Amino acid sequence: MILATVVNSVLIMGFLIAIGFFLVKKGIITTEVEQAFTFMLLNIAIPALVIKSFNIEYSPEKMDLGFKVLKLAFLFTAGTVFLNHFILMKVKNIGKRKVMRYTNALTNCGFMGFPVVYQVYGAEGTFFASMFYVSVIFLMWTYGMSIFYDKFGKRELKGMLLNPNMISVYIGLCIFFFSIEIPHIVENMIDSVGGIITPLAMFIIGARIGRVRLSEMLSDIFVYLATFIKLVFFPLIMVFILSIIEMDPLIEGVCLIYASLPPPAIAVVIASQFNCEVDFSSKIVVMTHLFSLVTIPLMFAIFELL
Repeated sequence: MILATVVNSVLIMGFLIAIGFFLVKKGIITTEVEQAFTFMLLNIAIPALVIKSFNIEYSPEKMDLGFKVLKLAFLFTAGTVFLNHFILMKVKNIGKRKVMRYTNALTNCGFMGFPVVYQVYGAEGTFFASMFYVSVIFLMWTYGMSIFYDKFGKRELKGMLLNPNMISVYIGLCIFFFSIEIPHIVENMIDSVGGIITPLAMFIIGARIGRVRLSEMLSDIFVYLATFIKLVFFPLIMVFILSIIEMDPLIEGVCLIYASLPPPAIAVVIASQFNCEVDFSSKIVVMTHLFSLVTIPLMFAIFELL
């Protein structure tokens, strides 16, 4: 049943990505429009969805499950960082090695994670997805940035702790812990804003795919290596972990989705900031997002067989 839901959700998102691809080829989604969409997604739509996910009745059991997700997320991500280091040791191109260390270890919680989880599990699923998100965003702005430079200062710490998505997590936790009742009109407004996340995110991904030369992407062996590690090898580790521990099916699904996600689209921005293999990072982001439409349902199919 869950596999069918995942497949259906991925097909919907694939169709929306195709629309974004078509619109950018027609010149309707320009660079400025894409930037506006990205701003709306990261600063309005995702924070609204996160707040909505915490707007549920508090219970010690649910909080305990949330912390289990957080713990598993940290352990899994730390494990992938460790394995990633050894797998990529023989990659001689330092720039490509840095980009692959970043893209292989981190996941696209915003553009892909929340939309997929919301499509499959609804608001309850996004509550646990938010807990997973905390670990990923922490590692993104600590380990992720340390890959490209040697120091981590106050500016980076502020960016990690006070970005709109983390602020929405803080607000959501207050709503959850103190059982704050949100006015009905505000709740409806949050629902409406959060509802644009899936089409908006998929349009952006489709637009970015439309700006990459597929022939160049398909000719780079390291792009295939990064895609295999990120979308097959690491997710199979999560499949193995979930097959040997007892967890709530909802939590299993959320963790498996997040372990199967492509790398964050911000990888291209970070690579550009440090002038480090920008084209290569774009190729990885595009290919992994395309292949994830197949590999996410595949991981669920494998998990259901175990």
